[in-house]
Amino acid sequence: MLQGLNDDGLTLKGFLFLHALFIEKARTETVWTVLRSFGYNDELLIEQSLLESVDFSHQPDQVCNRCRLRVRLPAGLV
Repeated sequence: MLQGLNDDGLTLKGFLFLHALFIEKARTETVWTVLRSFGYNDELLIEQSLLESVDFSHQPDQVCNRCRLRVRLPAGLV
């Protein structure tokens, strides 16, 4: 898969491609294992304990976006 990897590792496109393959091959337990490792629960929401450990402080010229969608995605995907 082109554009699935870069010098830093797996890209979003590569991550999504791999998980599409896992789902296509009926390996949904792998997808759930990865999601749980990022702190997601069965409702696909990040565990509250993880959110409480995040420092949302910011400088006056910065924006701290805490919309529902943004906090639900793993940090590397936003």
